[in-house]
Amino acid sequence: MANSPSSRSIGELRHGVLGSADAIAQSLALLALTFAVSAAPASAAATAGAAVPLAFVIAGVGSLCLASVIVRFTRRIAHAGGLYAYTVRGLGPPVGFLAGWMYATAFALGISFVLILVIALADIRVSTRVQLVFAVIGVVTILALSLAIVAKDGAQGLTWRPFDPHLAPSTHGLFLAVILAFTGFIGFEAAAVLGKEAAEPKRVIPRAILGTVIAATVCFVVDSFVAALAGVHLTARTLFAMGRDRGIPRVFAAVTPRFRSPYVGIAVSVALTLVLGATLGRHYGALTYFALMTTTGSIGILLVYVLVAVAVCGYTIYASIWPRPPAPISYSLWIALGLLIAGLIILAVLVVTRPDRVRSFGRAFETSGYS
Repeated sequence: MANSPSSRSIGELRHGVLGSADAIAQSLALLALTFAVSAAPASAAATAGAAVPLAFVIAGVGSLCLASVIVRFTRRIAHAGGLYAYTVRGLGPPVGFLAGWMYATAFALGISFVLILVIALADIRVSTRVQLVFAVIGVVTILALSLAIVAKDGAQGLTWRPFDPHLAPSTHGLFLAVILAFTGFIGFEAAAVLGKEAAEPKRVIPRAILGTVIAATVCFVVDSFVAALAGVHLTARTLFAMGRDRGIPRVFAAVTPRFRSPYVGIAVSVALTLVLGATLGRHYGALTYFALMTTTGSIGILLVYVLVAVAVCGYTIYASIWPRPPAPISYSLWIALGLLIAGLIILAVLVVTRPDRVRSFGRAFETSGYS
């Protein structure tokens, strides 16, 4: 069986060769790509005004909550497919395939250039440590600049006023800025795709994901080289996992003989970037092209985040009722379902009898000083 033609077309990644620093580098470096390309602060400031720091705090807290959800899977599953594998486990193979497809293709848009092809095909430890060096340099540089500004009290002195929601032009503007701010956090879960190659993955990967979100909330890294390299790894390994499962051609599961790098996914992601840059980039210009790629990628990845969150919730509910716990704990599902049904009945009655009241839900915020 091991020597059959079908089995020879499937490769294996290296196991247990990466440590905590390598996993952190993968997630931290990829944040640089999304932040640099999206120009999130400038975009967010256009809608949130002086309250843009508050938008990033909200996005950071939201990302931390999502990270805690993803970490629950990383502590149970070590898999090269990352979010693809988690969605398969939580929502089933069909939904998992869609998640993997969107995840890989979204990150494949505009993530690399020719030099990266050589590094990405080499030993994975070389790539992650190159990423770590540049990421640390970026963090130290930005942190030093921030400390210098703080030491001089900024241009107008130090104040907590940017965190006052009343400074936002409107509640809508503030939360639109939060959506834009989220683009600066996309990619924090990138370490999950190193599950097969990390030593002690169920300990290393969760720490890397949570640590990255916390670090990103404090300081963003602007370094497109290491970010693109991390994006190549994420794309290639997601495609590798899908190829092994035969959701896409099995050739994507092939690896190089020496370093066991998923070279087909790496080559495809680089080729896609070159083609898109030579066509759309040349036609629309650099700024419009990057805005298009970032928006497209962000929407696709956010949809995958939603699926992963649903998967975790579904898996958690299933695990809480099967095997069936003893009474009265076994009644919890039916109590919760009863509450849900009661809420739906109340809502249905209100929709029929008091539609105006339903339409007014949430409008209290419009008169609370946030608009």
